[in-house]
Amino acid sequence: MLGRYVCGAKSVVHDSALLDALTELGEYWLAHQDRVESQTVTCKLEHSGSGPHWAVVLGDGEWGSAVWAVWMGNQEPDSFAELADCPALSDNETPCGLFLLHPGGHTWEVSDPENEMWEAIAPALYYAQFGHYGPFTT
Repeated sequence: MLGRYVCGAKSVVHDSALLDALTELGEYWLAHQDRVESQTVTCKLEHSGSGPHWAVVLGDGEWGSAVWAVWMGNQEPDSFAELADCPALSDNETPCGLFLLHPGGHTWEVSDPENEMWEAIAPALYYAQFGHYGPFTT
């Protein structure tokens, strides 16, 4: 049986588009405009093969809600939405990193090969840069 994986589709969110969205979302999110920058985002929903892609583009650092970009295919996001956080917790109390009523599995139920790759090579990259493993164990 194959595992369950995140979608992984990527898109670019331009700072101007996100600032326009924050203006529409209201005063609360507009107060966070100093944290807005152009960014490449990755869909973290479970891969389904169809439907829109979703990626968080701005959170307030607290549990509650976040601003999500929405796009289809290989396009740039065509809309943004403030969505409540998914309240689900794993057995070890890890919160789901997605939005309320998201399709597919919770973040701890799906694998993210890109993140796993970076976690695997991070110690070697750190060692190559600093000559020791620092926060990583050998």
